Amino acid sequence: MLLTTSDSAQSDLYQHLDARIDEARAHLTAIQQRWNSVANLRLIALLPPFALGFWWIRTGQWWYAMLAAIGAMLFAAVIIWHQRIGAIRRHDRALLNHRLAQRARARRDWTHIPASPPTDLPADHPYAHDLDLVGPASLLQLIDTTASSAGFSRLVDCLGRAPAPVVGQTRQSTALALVPAEDWREELTVAGMTWRLDTAPIDSTLAITDLGSRPVTLRHRAAAGMLLIDLAVIALVAAGVIPSAWLIGIVIVKALLSFSRALPPEHAGALGGLRQLRGMLPVAEAVPGNEPGVIALRGNLRTEHGPASQRLSRLDRALSLRVPRGSILWFPLQLAVNWDLLVEFLLIRVAGPIAPRLGEWIDTVAELETTAAFANLSALNPGWTWPAIDPPAERVEITAAGHPLIPVETRVPNDIAVGPAGTVVIVTGSNMAGKSTLLRTIGLNAVLARAGGPVCATAMRLPVVAVWSSARIQDSLTSGVSLFMAELMRLRQIVDAARSEPTLYLLDEILHGTNTSERRIAARTVIRHLLATGALGIVSTHDLELLDPDLESRAQLIHLVDQIVDTPEGPEMRFDYQVKPGIAPSSNALRLLDLVGLGSDVATGDGPLPPDLRVTGSEQAVSTQEPAI
Repeated sequence: MLLTTSDSAQSDLYQHLDARIDEARAHLTAIQQRWNSVANLRLIALLPPFALGFWWIRTGQWWYAMLAAIGAMLFAAVIIWHQRIGAIRRHDRALLNHRLAQRARARRDWTHIPASPPTDLPADHPYAHDLDLVGPASLLQLIDTTASSAGFSRLVDCLGRAPAPVVGQTRQSTALALVPAEDWREELTVAGMTWRLDTAPIDSTLAITDLGSRPVTLRHRAAAGMLLIDLAVIALVAAGVIPSAWLIGIVIVKALLSFSRALPPEHAGALGGLRQLRGMLPVAEAVPGNEPGVIALRGNLRTEHGPASQRLSRLDRALSLRVPRGSILWFPLQLAVNWDLLVEFLLIRVAGPIAPRLGEWIDTVAELETTAAFANLSALNPGWTWPAIDPPAERVEITAAGHPLIPVETRVPNDIAVGPAGTVVIVTGSNMAGKSTLLRTIGLNAVLARAGGPVCATAMRLPVVAVWSSARIQDSLTSGVSLFMAELMRLRQIVDAARSEPTLYLLDEILHGTNTSERRIAARTVIRHLLATGALGIVSTHDLELLDPDLESRAQLIHLVDQIVDTPEGPEMRFDYQVKPGIAPSSNALRLLDLVGLGSDVATGDGPLPPDLRVTGSEQAVSTQEPAI
């Protein structure tokens, strides 16, 4: 059973993505051919100015000089033309890469989805590492279409630290409005990708705010005044009114004025971030839609003097005038006109009106990137829905819930409800039946819902809850912490969190680091603590005797099972990954032992090795971080 998206709808999506890839590849091929042709023309255009210049030097005829100058101007025009074609080629290459990644996201082809940058989420994060939120084949890798560092940080923040309900709801309505805007979402990402690979982070642009708050000092005014003094002294020296030694004095004064101070390096780094911001702002300003959230974001990029992108143009041009201190031009320019001080003077004048709004513009672009990423996630998964965050709700209810990281062709949906307070869902079942995947299905969809994104289900309703999980607990040799103690410390974190705020907890095979009898007692105690807090939760276990009469009266029992049948090809294990009511009727550990050839008597070595075990059913392994369940 698959989600409500029909096979034809999914096929249509794949065909649509393939068609867009073919279109982008054709455009890139055409522009590459054009770029090659102009490159050849550029080489040819270089010859006439050199030849004419040579004949001018040899003959002294003025018309050769004039023709050489015209040829040089034509050569410069070809260079500019070639650079513009190169910019288009760079854009088209980024567009093709983005569309290839889009197809990979839709098919869950993890090797062709770009890896996300590292995050700063801590090792003891409430759920990130247990639920495959980050890392290879993770939710973040699937969602991340951001191009700027600010956009990526915003996406990680809203997935890793649930925003306030009103923020999530506003983001959801805005993202829903952007689902049809495929071309706009694509262009926002591509505009950022065009500059991302070889520039500073967009956040570095904030260094400009320091310039905007600086006063224009006497030092800057003196540097500007020295230009007039230079012209006057040169004119007087040329007229013979004053001796040429005055020029030496001018150079010494300018050296004392200028060489003791150069432009701060962070302002040079801001140039790269500013170019990425300038590339993305025109697209951000054109965000389509009339939703209140869209209108508000669009309004943030307007000023009383015009769009933000236009306001940044003068600042970009001023920053581009900076000459690096190690450049061959820097020394003579400093001696000639105090270049660094003049550029800093210009930057202060230009940055002053912009600096107070720069942080808001970066923040708005980051929010648009995050919202567009959620809209893109919905567009690539037409069977998904937008959840309802309902604070008075007593349960987390999901209809046809699927694991977001499993391809739609093999995903198996289930209806599940967790709650109300004072109850716990207990999932039992055999090995590889799907218990861990079920818990991660609930957890990841809850994280998406709180962040303002779509969910892998046909319907979802949940209260405002913090998500906590305990699954991939490991011991620590360096800290001297055993597996059992590490689990206890994690469970203490979850109980403390549940006492302070409404919580949804997901516990996968808790306290398996000790003996069976003590594990049961400890696990029952922990569950009772959580029930007392009023938290909503689900616990998976292999232990069919975990529940005592008191807990069983407050537990909702569900299970997943397998079947091992004999076939002409040998024994076959079958899974349907469907949730069923009640406790699991059996386990399969001993049968699996026999099937892999380790069930025979060791002393006698009796019994032949079994034939290869075949496993059928929807493959539920989705991450390189763990085996199939």
